[in-house]
Formats: sequence, structure tokens, C-alpha cells
Amino acid sequence: MIKFQEGNNQFNFRSVALIIKENHVLIQKDLKDDFWALPGGRVEFFENSSDTVVREIFEELGWKVQLVRPVWFIENFFQIGITNFHETATLYLMEILGNTEYQSNIEFRGLEDHLIFKWADISKLNEINLKPKELKSKLKNLPSQVEFLSLDHN
Repeated sequence: MIKFQEGNNQFNFRSVALIIKENHVLIQKDLKDDFWALPGGRVEFFENSSDTVVREIFEELGWKVQLVRPVWFIENFFQIGITNFHETATLYLMEILGNTEYQSNIEFRGLEDHLIFKWADISKLNEINLKPKELKSKLKNLPSQVEFLSLDHN
């Protein structure tokens, strides 16, 4: 995975799935965290970021997905505990292949024990601690072309 750490500073290259169903977006939470995020994971060396998100969704949920289109490229600066993060992320609109169970706002486990998922109503994202928080408003009106977002939470 593409991750570099130097002291309290860490760089990540992450790929993220934006999966929307009936005006609900799939979000995930690690058991150790107090916030939700869009699902995805770190890109491996010499792996296309679009392949990363397909792989991550399969590893975490066992679902097959396909790329619809890229939506955002995000450069994100934030802190968790004493670690300062510099993260670049590609966010792709994805489509689930086949049928999956869907229940609004019901938490469920995937294949990795440390992750919880749920389908969150996009119109009620202000009630959820979603990171990065700027996505709460951005998800209500997806851009027609790829947008670059620079987010600094310090």
C-alpha cells in the first residue's frame, strides 16, 4: 500500500467508492473511530486507483462493483490523535453488480471484523459525523465533471 510515515506525519494514497442507492450512500466506520467515511482503501504500488476501489469493496464486502466515472480528486490534510495526515484520494462513482441487501440506516458488518457499514440518507448527512465533512453538502449535487478539492482541517 502507498503510505509513508515520518515521525508524526503520514502520507496516504487512497481510492474511495461512492456507491449510491435510492438516495442513500454507503458509508463505513472502523470500530476504533468516532467518525464515518466513504469505503475504500490504500492504493497498492503499480495498481490503478480505479482497480483499488474494486478490490477493496470485494475484500471488505464481497461485492462486485464496476466503475461508472471519477467524481473527485481530493487532497486532504487532517489530524487523528497525534498523527498529521496528508492524503490524496480518488473518489469514483461505482455501481454494484448483482443484488445486495439494502436497508436504510441499519448498521451491518462486512468481511473484515473491524468495519461497520450502513446506507445513510444523503438528505440527513448533517446528522452523521462524516469525514471529510465537506462531502455532506457535495454528495447532494454530484458534479458532472471531475472536481479537485483541497481540504485543510487544521
